[in-house]
Amino acid sequence: MKKIRIFLAAIIIIGGVSGSAFAEGEVSLKDSAGVTPDSIFYKMDKALDDLQISLTFDDEKKVDLISDVAQERLGESEVMAEANNEELAQKALEEYQENMDKTNEVLEEISNKPEEVINTEEVNKEEDLQVETKDEDKKLEELEQKIIAKQMKSIQVLKSIQAKVGDNAKETIAKVIEMQTAKKEAIINMAEKRQALNDAKKTYRKAVLGLKEAKKSGDENAIKVAEETLNTQKVAYETSKEELKKAFEEKRNVVKTMNEAKKELKEEVKKGKIEAKKENIEEKLNTEVKKSQEKTIKAKEKVQKVNKAKEEVKVKVEKANKAKEEQLKVREEQLKAREDKVNKGKEEIKERVEKNR
Repeated sequence: MKKIRIFLAAIIIIGGVSGSAFAEGEVSLKDSAGVTPDSIFYKMDKALDDLQISLTFDDEKKVDLISDVAQERLGESEVMAEANNEELAQKALEEYQENMDKTNEVLEEISNKPEEVINTEEVNKEEDLQVETKDEDKKLEELEQKIIAKQMKSIQVLKSIQAKVGDNAKETIAKVIEMQTAKKEAIINMAEKRQALNDAKKTYRKAVLGLKEAKKSGDENAIKVAEETLNTQKVAYETSKEELKKAFEEKRNVVKTMNEAKKELKEEVKKGKIEAKKENIEEKLNTEVKKSQEKTIKAKEKVQKVNKAKEEVKVKVEKANKAKEEQLKVREEQLKAREDKVNKGKEEIKERVEKNR
């Protein structure tokens, strides 16, 4: 029941958290986005955020500020995802995780305070039963509900981003969602146990006052019942303290486990990027090899064409030479025949001259 109450309180707070509300059916943090990672001013924007955080000395305000910066980074991741820039979307997502880790660290420091010891001698009047939660406890409770609300909204935004990216990025975001959900549940569990402790504390004080009033009345039966009630409530109070302590340790273990998972995820993402680069290099090499092979084939075809043309020219030259030789041979034969005829004519003339003598 307490968990439902904390959950509903977080839902109500979401209406005041930047971005669209659940009721509107559109969960987005794009309005919270600052300078996006594709800008040359991105590093400057991050540096200014870090400076503002370092100059904030109030722990409650610091938690609120860091979680706001985390949502700003998540909004930037959403913008980059919509721009189909998965690499920069993941970069902003890593920044979101880093800031959420810082948020949990500071929240843990605030939460890890020793529980007050109830002095039964001081509970002497009716006003002591109206024990209000201390201001610092109230602030812590409100702060936890605010962080839970932001985490709930962030998880919805992460799911929205997941639907806009490729398969490799989907797997990465699924793991981030798992981590943030585990951390959110741990904080809800702590808030629930703290509320239970505050309730047990009030009931215990009431039992202390009830015993004192019974003793004043002198009624033995009333004293006995009051003592049994006090013992029961004291056990319940001590149990609540132990449960809160246990919830705190569980949260610490969850954060530790999730941080280790985050390191592994970073390595996987880094490895994935290296593999992607390898694939791109191999693809480029294959493309270049293919182009080179195509050029070689074209060059070979060109050489073949040239060689064929040379052969055709050679054949033509040989034919021309042969035709020329044949023409020369015919000419020579004609000249020889003419020469023979001339010589024969000369011989005939010579013979006629000799006869006439």
